[in-house]
Amino acid sequence: MNILGISYSMHESSACLVREGELVFAVAEERLSRKNKDGSFPVRAIQAALDFAGLKPEEIDHVALSWPRPSVTIRHNLRTILRGDWPRSKMRWERLLMQFLKEARHRGGALDFQRAFGRPRQPIHFVNHHLAHALSSYLMSDFDEAGVMVVDGRGAREATTL
Repeated sequence: MNILGISYSMHESSACLVREGELVFAVAEERLSRKNKDGSFPVRAIQAALDFAGLKPEEIDHVALSWPRPSVTIRHNLRTILRGDWPRSKMRWERLLMQFLKEARHRGGALDFQRAFGRPRQPIHFVNHHLAHALSSYLMSDFDEAGVMVVDGRGAREATTL
C-alpha cells in the first residue's frame, strides 16, 4: 500500500511517501523551490516522492493532508472571535474571511492535488494537524510506547497537545 502524506499550510509545505508502513521518502517544498518557508501546494515535493519510488499518481492508494477540511477551521476561528479569545477588528474579520475563501476554493488542498496529479483512487483524508506532528515524531523514534507533546503556533483548534 502506497500512502502519500502532504503538509500544506500558510508557511511551509512538504510531502512524504509511506509504503507498507515504512517511510520511503520525505522532502520540504522549499528544498526544491528554493523559496524559504514555501507554503505553496507541494507539487515539486509530491513529484519528487513519486519519482524516487518509481510510481505514477494512480498507483497511490491513499492521500492524506495534515490539516482539517476548511469548514472545521472556520468554525473554530469564528468561535474564538465570538468568545473574545481573539480581539475583534475589521482586519481580523477580513483575514479570517480571505483565509476561509482560499481554503474553500482549493478544497483544503484536494483541488490542488487533483489539478496536478489527477483524481486519487480514494477520497483524500484530512488528518488532524497536531496528530500528524505527533505521529511523525513517534513513528521516527525507536520507542514502542511514548507520550508526545506538540507545541505549535496553532493547529486547526489547538496550539499545544499531549
